[in-house]
Parts: sequence; C-alpha cells; structure tokens
Amino acid sequence: MSELEKMLPYAKFYQLPEPIESINIVAKNANIVPYQVDDFGNVSFNKADKNSVALISLRGVMTKHNQFCGPAGCETIANRILTADNHNNIAATILAVESGGGAVSAINPIIDAFNACKKPTAVWIDDIAASAALMISPFADFVMARHKMSRIGSLGVMGMYQNDDKKLESEGIKLYSYYSKYSISKNKTEIEAMQGNGEMILNKVIDPICRNMLSLYAEKRDAKLRDNLETFMANVDAGRLDNISPNNVFTGEMFFAYECLPITGNGLIDNIGSIGQCAEQLLQLSNSQIKISTK
Repeated sequence: MSELEKMLPYAKFYQLPEPIESINIVAKNANIVPYQVDDFGNVSFNKADKNSVALISLRGVMTKHNQFCGPAGCETIANRILTADNHNNIAATILAVESGGGAVSAINPIIDAFNACKKPTAVWIDDIAASAALMISPFADFVMARHKMSRIGSLGVMGMYQNDDKKLESEGIKLYSYYSKYSISKNKTEIEAMQGNGEMILNKVIDPICRNMLSLYAEKRDAKLRDNLETFMANVDAGRLDNISPNNVFTGEMFFAYECLPITGNGLIDNIGSIGQCAEQLLQLSNSQIKISTK
C-alpha cells in the first residue's frame, strides 16, 4: 500500500476539503504526510517535518462554535490556525475554504487568528467562497482559487425571521408574552421583524453590521479591488442606484474566479492554482523549503 493510500482513511474521516487524491497535492520540494487528529479533536503537528505547510479546512456552514455531529466551529478552526503558526515544524499555513458563508459571529475568530499569525498564511478557495467565507480571506497574506470556475462573492449581510403564529394556532397553541413595564424596548426590533416589518431590524442591526463588515474587507483588500466602497455606499445612501454596476463586488453578486483576478478582474483573489501551487507561493513568502503537512 502506498503512503498516499494510507492517508485516505484519515482524509475522508476528518473531512479535508476533498479526498487527498482529488486535491492533487503536488508541489516542488513538498512532502505529503497524513492528517492526524487525536480522540479529543486536537490537531498535532509534532510528526510533521521541519518547514512544513499546515493545511487546515473550513468547510460547510460557518458557525462560531462546534456543532453537535456537525462541522467544527470557527473558534476551533482559529485555534488550529494559531496552533500551526506557533509550532516549530510549521513554516506557513493554508486555510482550505469551501463554504457559502454562515453566521456573522463566525467571522471574527478567523480574522483574529490571521492577524495574530507571525508566519505566512493563505486562503485557498476550492469550489466556493461566499459571504462570510469570503470576508475572512483578505486577512491572509494572499488568496488563491482552485480553478477558474470556482464561485466567489456574495459580500454582504442578510437576516431571516420566521413567524410560526398561524401554524401554532392551527395546532391549538397560543403563546402569551408579558414584559416588565421597565422593559420598554426589549425585543421590540425582533418582534417587528417577525411580524413582517423589517425597517427597524434593517436600520438598527443588518445595515450597520453590513457597513462594518464591508469596511473591514475593503480596508484590507482596497488596493487590489476594482470597485471603491466609499463611492458605492455614497451612491446607495443617496438612492443613486443607476450609478452602480450590477457587477460591483459590494452588491452581493457572485462571480467566477477568472472574473476575480487583479488588473483584469475585480480583485477579489490574487491567483488561480492548485493547492501545491499555493504552497509554492507561500515558499516564496517564507524563504524556506516548504513541505505540506496536514497532521
């Protein structure tokens, strides 16, 4: 049995972005080693060779905390990034992303981890990075997509509220809520939203969060972006929507990776290439011999 074949059970069980064989980890001066997690879910890099690249996965819906029988939360993923960065065997870290986004609260743990890293980092986008999954990307040293048809974009924020009152009433259930006379504004915004009036939730919550997240993204990526956030927001706030291209990156549109390159595209990513090529670019940043480690 080859070393690659020995790796596959671990790769499948611990849910790398795809099975190792299909990721095609090939890089000059690269050494492939198994991905290993202990019984408590901790990642260890003790068996990795010196100057290895850690490969960490962010896949599926982004949540802040671990989900029961589900994906790892971004607090856990952030800890894995920092564990890799602080390990003597690791020279750089790749975060392999395949996600349509998720909770706003899941973004900051990854941003904080990237900001704390002392060694080179990269976001490598597999088939999709959208919304929150794209918002974390500029905080790595560079962003690379797997292939030209990878889907990238959907920058922005939305909320959804469900009203089950009629359903409950049809089942003979009636809920009564009683608020203290001092709790004048408690839950008022959310109740309005659940009753179909979204003005308060948009003005007080969704729009401010969106402005903040887009500002954070643009501040880190600004020099490479085709579109200017301040111009975009000024046009939106003034109602000048005809001045905004539907392909403006801040509208929430989705793009193919070949549309997202700098200079010729909108600048959401830096390059297109395999995960091996991503490691080789990290090699240039770290000025050391890079080997790929997923253990």
